[in-house]
Amino acid sequence: MNEEKDILHIGIDLSDTYAMVSFYRPQMPDAQTVSTTAGQEHYAIPTALLLSARGKYFYGEEAIRRKDREDVIYSDHLLSAALTSRADTSDPVPFEERD
Repeated sequence: MNEEKDILHIGIDLSDTYAMVSFYRPQMPDAQTVSTTAGQEHYAIPTALLLSARGKYFYGEEAIRRKDREDVIYSDHLLSAALTSRADTSDPVPFEERD
């Protein structure tokens, strides 16, 4: 078994509004950046997170699309929130289960 073939390098470019993820293995000619849409060159992932009333998490564009719904917790600008300790440390599922 060639140990170098098993190595995976992952790069994360993180800003306050977007993130990008790339990966590289030694046998690859170049690193590849992960697209958020299969078959398209859409690489920027919004740094947004949403917790639904049912306790399900959504991130990126899906979190942004759902942010105006009732009974959700929405956070964006996650990097600055983490760096300034503004991150929400409350119970991860603050809602009661609903039918």
